[in-house]
Amino acid sequence: MPAATIAFGCGGGRHRSAVAANQLARQLCRRGVTVTVHHRDITKPVLTR
Repeated sequence: MPAATIAFGCGGGRHRSAVAANQLARQLCRRGVTVTVHHRDITKPVLTR
């Protein structure tokens, strides 16, 4: 079975990138695609600027 990896990034990896990944996963699931979402940096500390 073919597979693809799609990565999103933003400063900290906890807000925009997580939302974008979840929205894309929802859209793909609606079209019958099996999706696994892994938020790599969600447990890391928030970056301060």
